[in-house]
Amino acid sequence: MRSSGVPRHRFVIAGSVDTPIGVTISTKFQIESPIYLKAFIDNSDPFSRTLVGREADGLGDLWGRRQLDFAFTKYVPLGFISDQTRIRMRLDILNVMNDRNYVDFNNSPLDPNYGRRSTYSTGGNAPRTVKLSAGFSF
Repeated sequence: MRSSGVPRHRFVIAGSVDTPIGVTISTKFQIESPIYLKAFIDNSDPFSRTLVGREADGLGDLWGRRQLDFAFTKYVPLGFISDQTRIRMRLDILNVMNDRNYVDFNNSPLDPNYGRRSTYSTGGNAPRTVKLSAGFSF
């Protein structure tokens, strides 16, 4: 039987490119199959139980989780402390497609909704997020 809470397939691709205007553009795309849920059913014998498993619901299609992220980074040299002094500015756009990557599923095998989404919680999978950061190095 498969491992519970672990997707069977996961595909991650990442890349970056430097543009002529001095901005570095990077991206990461991840996609994975739905997680697998396991639970026990108590039998009439108090010393035996049956293990059952089922794949959890996905995003409405074949996938259980999907996320596309972009980052734009620009370094501005200052040169007044040393020739390595610079400011870094970065713009991150996380979960560009705003996929709802849910994490809570019904894990009660006697319930007819076993394996279906039980709440709209996304856990650590944030909705579309824009983050701006800056740094200084010398």
